[in-house]
Amino acid sequence: MTPRDGYEDTLQTRLAKVSEVDAVYVEEENGVIHVYSIVRDIGDFYDRLLAQEKAIAQAWPQTRFDFHVRVHQGRQPNQPAPPFARAIFCR
Repeated sequence: MTPRDGYEDTLQTRLAKVSEVDAVYVEEENGVIHVYSIVRDIGDFYDRLLAQEKAIAQAWPQTRFDFHVRVHQGRQPNQPAPPFARAIFCR
């Protein structure tokens, strides 16, 4: 297992616990892993999402993450994701 596989497993497992997250995309840039949690609408889930993001950062202390939330508003979850990001989780 490579470190990439490991953190992707952690992202997938942790962020899937937040039922409002419909998809997760990642994009690596200059040593930073940008993580995009795609949700249907803005809602009352940020505390749960932040708790999972904190757990991810603690599990991978040598990895630099930058977490983002994007809203798809009923469109396909890949539409608000950055064009070069890759999907690691979709409901």
